[in-house]
Amino acid sequence: MKNEDDRVQTESTSESENPAIPSPTPVTDRRPRTNRDWWPNQVDLSVLNKPSKDSDPLGEDFDYEAEFAELDVEELKRDLV
Repeated sequence: MKNEDDRVQTESTSESENPAIPSPTPVTDRRPRTNRDWWPNQVDLSVLNKPSKDSDPLGEDFDYEAEFAELDVEELKRDLV
């Protein structure tokens, strides 16, 4: 019969197996990381997306909906072919 002193001792490399260190608990309420998390001092580029009167070649009075209604789709298809 073997006694308890003859047991083979193995070293543990995992913190969760160490009785003196509690195992880590996963955090489930975190949101996914975004670019803002990695680079918090980003330049605000949203001002570049604002439309300008100068960028519209047809002017403010142009009615896109009315012009689209007048479009002959079949003729456009023939032009593409």
